[in-house]
Amino acid sequence: MQFNFDGYILKLFIHQQEHFSDSPLSQTDDSCTICYPITTVIPKNFQNFYQWYCAEYPVSDFSGKSLEYFYQISQIYTQFNLPSIKIPFLNLFLALDILLLLAILLI
Repeated sequence: MQFNFDGYILKLFIHQQEHFSDSPLSQTDDSCTICYPITTVIPKNFQNFYQWYCAEYPVSDFSGKSLEYFYQISQIYTQFNLPSIKIPFLNLFLALDILLLLAILLI
């Protein structure tokens, strides 16, 4: 399955245009900070992850949905009784892989 980057950018553009023109939203966008504002204190583990992620990928912001997905992913170890990994960056890579998979599935 190949990621359609141009289609994704078009989707983001249309979504933002609908916000600014007060049009009804024709589609959802989990990265939208208007639809999903940050409403909680940002946890330190997310701040660490986001700092690393920004160094690796060209990103400009995150939404409340990003925090929600990060929280859900962090619960996987507990839900499935998985052993914790002692290498901090390996945890980040696993979380990133899961986040990217979720992003692709949501598009």
